[in-house]
Amino acid sequence: SPGINPEMDIIRKARKKGISITTELQIFLENFPDIGKIVGVTGTNGKSTTVSMLGYLFERFGKKVFVGGNLGTPSIKALDGEYDYVVLELSSFQLFWSKHPKLKLFTVLNIRPDHLDWHRSFEEYIFSKMKPALLMEDRDMFFFNGRDPFIKPYLNDIKAIKISFWSDMYTWENEGIKLKGKRFTVMNEILKTEQNKENVLAVLSIMDNLGFDLSASLEHLEKFTFLNHRMEFVDEWNGIMFFNDSKATNFSAVEAALKNFEDGKVILIMCGIGKKEPYGSLIDTIKKKAKKVIIFGDMKKSVSSALKRSGVSVVEVQNMEESVEEALKEAKMGDVVLLSPGGSSFDMYENYKERGRHFKEVVRRCLKGG
Repeated sequence: SPGINPEMDIIRKARKKGISITTELQIFLENFPDIGKIVGVTGTNGKSTTVSMLGYLFERFGKKVFVGGNLGTPSIKALDGEYDYVVLELSSFQLFWSKHPKLKLFTVLNIRPDHLDWHRSFEEYIFSKMKPALLMEDRDMFFFNGRDPFIKPYLNDIKAIKISFWSDMYTWENEGIKLKGKRFTVMNEILKTEQNKENVLAVLSIMDNLGFDLSASLEHLEKFTFLNHRMEFVDEWNGIMFFNDSKATNFSAVEAALKNFEDGKVILIMCGIGKKEPYGSLIDTIKKKAKKVIIFGDMKKSVSSALKRSGVSVVEVQNMEESVEEALKEAKMGDVVLLSPGGSSFDMYENYKERGRHFKEVVRRCLKGG
């Protein structure tokens, strides 16, 4: 469980007494009869969407599929049925506590600083993400982001067949996608957002190497219904668009969201609890893309001062209602109001879903009143 970190007293005592510590994931992997049917997906951002896309495509091709893991349904539930494929979202917490998470099909979408309030170092976080890849054998398949600098140092130690997306084989080219030398037009605009470009490439590289037709896979993806709270379009009013990206709980996700919009057109709402991650290029991206940043919650303690020192226009408010009201005062035709918090939700909400729902409710209430 994410609630159990390595430094907790109960863990120290268990280790001292030689008590075995394991996970629901590890128990599942040790008892599932055919690990060749399991597709494991991890990464800092995009896991849930990628897992959902894979599940959707397997179903469209007539396969019986189980989708779960960190996404919702515990993986161990898959022991109760018979499936052609089991698609699992794997978190760094699950992989950290799993001693031998052996898989034959494994994907790492990306690695960015995250959960540094839980992991003892960024290096430990990376190793947790890469652990299944390091346990793979010669004929297993490891799918990875070829542009990610944190994955590359591990490649020489991975025995599996290595299949890279964002490569000559699977890449985006202008507004279309290039797959094994053939260019495809992509009509669904949501597939072309910065977050989803990576997810789409990962999914198509997996489907292709499992023997499914690439053209048919992409055709099905055009009809995929995206998960809520991930660059979700909420409403438009007087030429102002509102987007709910409440699932953006780290800085790299915020940066990816901002890159979808024109320079100087975004009113960014940030909130939640930060994860002690470095700013990286986030501040430069905010300065380029955002005309104003509105901040509330625990995030005010750390992020506000850093943004102000960099010359970013920042307004501090108390809650979601005030943030939307402030955004409406500032927004002009052609602008975007974007909730992309950059932190976890637990200072004011039960989870990111409740936060996203509240944002949508407040936006619609304000627009109706306006």
